[in-house]
Amino acid sequence: MEVAEDKPNYSSELRPLPLSELFLWGRVLRSHGLRGHVIVETFSEQPEAYDCSVFWVAFAHQSQAVPHRVVFREAHTSSARKNQGRSSKWRLRFQGCVDREAADALVRAELYLPRSFLPPLSPGQFYYVEAEGARVVD
Repeated sequence: MEVAEDKPNYSSELRPLPLSELFLWGRVLRSHGLRGHVIVETFSEQPEAYDCSVFWVAFAHQSQAVPHRVVFREAHTSSARKNQGRSSKWRLRFQGCVDREAADALVRAELYLPRSFLPPLSPGQFYYVEAEGARVVD
């Protein structure tokens, strides 16, 4: 796995972050195999466009997410989806997640990235996450 030079450096300062500073990138669907891998459904149109060396992980009803380093990542395409183009599922393994039991504990976890990873938009456009809780006037 490669990390581009212009991406943030996570070498020393990884800390839990409130969900208000993050955006939802994907969700763990299930464990995969016996060595700690998980299958993740991505919600991004271009999941490979983001630095996926660290995800902030949270479960339902948590207000902050805890960082977890990724030690393995690849696009996961089932035989049924191979002819449909780009897959929206990835196979990941997190540091310290070395067996099926550890992977099973991550099922239904949500994977977040910092909002600063989102590319800037043109005037008048917004990300859905920015509209949450906003007042709508017609």
